[in-house]
Amino acid sequence: MSGPAPGAVSGPAPGAVGGPAVAGHQPAAAPGTPPPAGRRLSGGALAGLLLAVLALGLGGFAVWKVFFSEDSGADSPEEAVTELLEAGADQDAVAALRMLNPDEVKGADEVYEALNDRMDDAGMTDDGAVSGTSLTVKDLDVEVEELSEHASKVSLTGGKLQVKVDFDKLPDQFAEQAAVGRDEYGDSFTREFDLAALRDEFGIDEAPFLITVEVDGRWYVSPIATVAEYIALDATGHGGDWAAYEEGLKRKSRTADAPEDVLGVLADSFRLDDLDGFLDALPPGQGNLVRPYLGFVEDAIHEEGLPEMSLDYEPVDVRAGEERDGLARVDLGEARLRLFATESPSAAGEFGVDGLCFYARSSDDPEPDSGCLPEEFSEATGEDSFFVMARKRDGGWQLDPMATLVAWADAAVGNISSDDVMELLDLAG
Repeated sequence: MSGPAPGAVSGPAPGAVGGPAVAGHQPAAAPGTPPPAGRRLSGGALAGLLLAVLALGLGGFAVWKVFFSEDSGADSPEEAVTELLEAGADQDAVAALRMLNPDEVKGADEVYEALNDRMDDAGMTDDGAVSGTSLTVKDLDVEVEELSEHASKVSLTGGKLQVKVDFDKLPDQFAEQAAVGRDEYGDSFTREFDLAALRDEFGIDEAPFLITVEVDGRWYVSPIATVAEYIALDATGHGGDWAAYEEGLKRKSRTADAPEDVLGVLADSFRLDDLDGFLDALPPGQGNLVRPYLGFVEDAIHEEGLPEMSLDYEPVDVRAGEERDGLARVDLGEARLRLFATESPSAAGEFGVDGLCFYARSSDDPEPDSGCLPEEFSEATGEDSFFVMARKRDGGWQLDPMATLVAWADAAVGNISSDDVMELLDLAG
């Protein structure tokens, strides 16, 4: 979406869009000169196709709050994935966003509303949608593998994806790319991809998949678990241990008494021989999704022969703001984090922050490596120090990594103009 969240919508599509034409599937006729079979997309056409994917996320910016309505989620894993992809392809982002796990993306509404306003001001979108682009998913086939009682893997075994770009209707910012596309393909470009045939062509053994989780009786697609499962398969050849996910649902959370103490609780929970305990200090809807992969991390620790470590956190100048919707911002004006080997009284390493500057030193080299984030970062975000977000839970507080990312995005989006947005996209000037 990043994240963490739109990435799940467009996950299987970019690989199909960016690849060569499928043998035996001629592209649909378009005005002008149609591309021959087997020809790779290029120039303005490729830019236009990427715009279509971009439209899936932009379409829901102004209406993100609808995602958190009572009818979010689906009755089954296959329904969650099917509705997510079909709604995304139809640019019905409201329906698509309802299928994403709220524990991973909740709180992003203000960021996307602000970004949508700037995109509209720049003439990039109209009511959140990029004009001149469309995606259509047809005949989608899925297979469901139950990973545990509350998690399933949904594979996309078949279906067709049709991509269409009308170069005359693209936003003005894409005039150059549209001109290239018209020269190569005519007024518009249309192509249909068969997902199963694409797998055969590229020699992909396993069908694309998404991981879904059940939350309060409803099924959602989990971006975190999906990305983690792909990484695990690539690194080890097998997926995560989802029995560990079920065990995590039964564990008791570790919380701090005040927002400014969340990093201290996290540091106190850190032990290489008890990573489950460390995850207990994170929101369950995020930490539990990592538990199936702790075995891989523990194996790596064992192979490296790392000694038992502990963390010591020293808040020098740490301030918490007021609670808002169960969240509180914690400003790290100055703080230090020390890493100790359990059997040694001296610190093995130290990391500290002071404003937007930082340093790191190890016991082997007491001279610290230090630096500061560039001035442009402060200008882009309007911030002069690091901060994290704490979430209220069970009468206490926990560090919320996803809310922290959202808050930094909010700071950046709220501090830039629509002209800045276009420069970031390398489309202005």
